[in-house]
Amino acid sequence: MHAQYNYILDPHTAVAYAALDQHLSVNQDQKGLVLATAHPFKFLGTVENAIGSSIDLPIELQTLLNGEKKSILLSTDYEHFVSKVHLL
Repeated sequence: MHAQYNYILDPHTAVAYAALDQHLSVNQDQKGLVLATAHPFKFLGTVENAIGSSIDLPIELQTLLNGEKKSILLSTDYEHFVSKVHLL
């Protein structure tokens, strides 16, 4: 993905993409979709070793890391969860 499209995947998404690519190579009448599960920076050492170069922390991610941590106590009740998510 990186060599062909200059797009960096996190390791979990890279495995999903490789599995889909393999599946589609023998099922050419089908289409697929892969959703990223994390930012590549989360696995910095692994990703940099895989692509053979360093990656920079995006400004947006740096801003989040420097921001105030906020948390909401949730119960296991679904309705409680939904009511809190709507507040975000």
